[in-house]
Amino acid sequence: MNYKHIFAAAALVIATCGSIGATDASQLRIYINPGHGSWSANDRPMQTIGRSAYNSSNPDTTGFFESNTNLIKGLALLEKLREYGLTYDQTLNQTTSTISAIGAAKTSANNIMMSRVKNSTPPPGYEGDAFNRTRTVIAAEAESWNCDMFISIHSNAATEGSSTNYPLFEFRGTDNNPYVATSDVMAQTVWPYLYNIVHMRWNSSYSLTKMNIRGDISFGGSTVYGNGYPGYLGVLMSNVPGFLVEGYFHTYQPARQRAMNWDVDRQEGVAYARGIAAYYGLSGETTGDIYGIVRDQDQLFTDNLYTPASGSNDIYLPLNGVKVTLTQNGSTVATYTTDNEYNGAFVFAGLQPGSYTMTFTHSNYATYSESVTVTAANTTYPIVFLSNSAADYDTYPDEAAGSVTPAWQYNMEQEYVDNAISELSGKTIRRTVLNGDNLYILALDSSNDPTIIVYDTANKKVLANVSTSGMTGDYLNV
Repeated sequence: MNYKHIFAAAALVIATCGSIGATDASQLRIYINPGHGSWSANDRPMQTIGRSAYNSSNPDTTGFFESNTNLIKGLALLEKLREYGLTYDQTLNQTTSTISAIGAAKTSANNIMMSRVKNSTPPPGYEGDAFNRTRTVIAAEAESWNCDMFISIHSNAATEGSSTNYPLFEFRGTDNNPYVATSDVMAQTVWPYLYNIVHMRWNSSYSLTKMNIRGDISFGGSTVYGNGYPGYLGVLMSNVPGFLVEGYFHTYQPARQRAMNWDVDRQEGVAYARGIAAYYGLSGETTGDIYGIVRDQDQLFTDNLYTPASGSNDIYLPLNGVKVTLTQNGSTVATYTTDNEYNGAFVFAGLQPGSYTMTFTHSNYATYSESVTVTAANTTYPIVFLSNSAADYDTYPDEAAGSVTPAWQYNMEQEYVDNAISELSGKTIRRTVLNGDNLYILALDSSNDPTIIVYDTANKKVLANVSTSGMTGDYLNV
């Protein structure tokens, strides 16, 4: 078969204690805090393939900013919650002289509140982190608005280029002892929706049922006070139930390349929304999504900014510039072209449930089609590998990005053919020692009687057959 393809559908596993029963969406108030907020050195700028390193004088040339990705996830969460019946009127966003709060929705007429709705370089005269709102202020804001739930969205960091990658949820309190009741159950309900994003390529002992959900005091190792509440993370220091989530490690470079695609970031926000809907028993989402990755089936890929985890699909070259055409009953529904950020990602959102066909085309690859099924309130995660149709991979097409790839094929010439050695017929070779061209062989027959021969590997002939007659030993007669 010319194509390797894997089809992974999200089988959502919800904690049995998760749902509190159906809740009227119009009665809920949910506070969304997209972590960070500027293009400053404190907002996790990290270089990606083909992008510049962080430069404070021209920061938006940087590839990855956690503040960017957090905001996209938060906005996607907001939009999906609206499908579940929560209201949000962006014309009610506040105007204020406090630069960091401009645009944040602060009115009880909305069911959803955002700590920020924009991310940019601060205006002249403001410090570099002006859009990074104070964490204790955000927490106090959520409490004063009498919110039912608080979620702070982040990504995590380890050693740059390491394969570490897993989610982390933290609530205010100690492990198994939330200081605000139900915070742990909220996190437990949302966890499976995030963990089911198979393209994250999790690398840990955690699973759908073994969850990395911690009390912030236990995780941080100490207790501090803010807004009159004990905890460790300032953004959680309120009496509002909820959690902070580190969705993945952006120091796992393939995940960072995927995060450069904002449609991918939106899928993380969608996962949070579906988990929240499961917790509150909300309904109303009638469509589903497709989030896939397309790679070269043979060509491996590494770069000084792309170190994949061994044994994972990430070792194969993620393909830029692949056109994905989605059809149903012969009619085109949508098209998507993978970006140039070395992630191979394609996303189709808001699809009616049913069967579709995806067709992949690229000038260097054979056209390939695969069927996919969409169900309501779920994302399907196809993993597709294409066959290269170019005559020769020896040109190393990604050399400009610093990669080194194996050739498509090798022309092998036969140089040596071994000959059977009649003196070894019926015997088992136990030891061999090569000295120059001479190979010394110890072999045993079925009675464990030894034979020692000296074989000329250059001329392919036996030089000597050493007699072991009369020899004795503790184990063998030699």
